[in-house]
Amino acid sequence: MLDWTYLQQRLPWGLVLLLGSGFAMSDASKVSGLSAWMGEQLTVLAVLPNFAILVIVCFLTSWMTEVVSNTATANIVLPILAKMAEKLKLNPLYFMVPAATTCGYSFCLPVGTPPNAIVYSAANMKPGEMVKSGLVTNLVCVAVLSVVMETIGTLVFPIDGVLQKLSEQTQTNLTLIANGTSLLPGF
Repeated sequence: MLDWTYLQQRLPWGLVLLLGSGFAMSDASKVSGLSAWMGEQLTVLAVLPNFAILVIVCFLTSWMTEVVSNTATANIVLPILAKMAEKLKLNPLYFMVPAATTCGYSFCLPVGTPPNAIVYSAANMKPGEMVKSGLVTNLVCVAVLSVVMETIGTLVFPIDGVLQKLSEQTQTNLTLIANGTSLLPGF
């Protein structure tokens, strides 16, 4: 239906390559074991309170999206946070939900998201103007999200003891199986 010349002229190849490279980096970090290794290295943050770790995660994710596409950031950061939470014996959603939300907080640079690039070029903005307004917006969004996750989010996603409960349930199931008791009623 489309000829190659029309497609070549109209398709935003830069956007396609930007998104594709993010998926490639994410897959490479999973396959190579980099995600697991980084998650284990981040367990040094265990000396900090959970809220401090949450703020650091949100802040770093927010700034990563300024230079890497949102999709690529989420694909790279979320597996790392899952491994880190597993090692810290916390519910992975405590870090992953705010990080995924924070991936949309790229307000400072045009490269952050295609809408930023459109606004930058359409309004003929100077980079300093965009950084100044985007910096304030990023900081406010990270602060609000961190407080909301710590207050309301911990009610929705209980952070303590989730992995402990799973471990206890698994141990109970293994004991029942070892004793010849069926886990399914009536069998």
